Amino acid sequence: NPVADGSFTIDSAACPTGATAGLRAGRATASAAGNSGLRYDASSGQYLFNWKTERTWAGTCRELIVGTSDGQEHRLTFQFR
Repeated sequence: NPVADGSFTIDSAACPTGATAGLRAGRATASAAGNSGLRYDASSGQYLFNWKTERTWAGTCRELIVGTSDGQEHRLTFQFR
């Protein structure tokens, strides 16, 4: 399971829609909401991560970076309203 031992970090990102990018302060650890952490849902074949976001990110874009145990990084960009 290469994802289970991975890391979750967050960084600012350019918005494809032209909205303001978040302030660049370098990468930070992405926090899970509550005690949820990463889990695998076998019935849907998907990994789930309840990500705790900040209210101050409203109107910005952020990139969630998932680092897997094989050294790869997978990036997902989100625009917050």
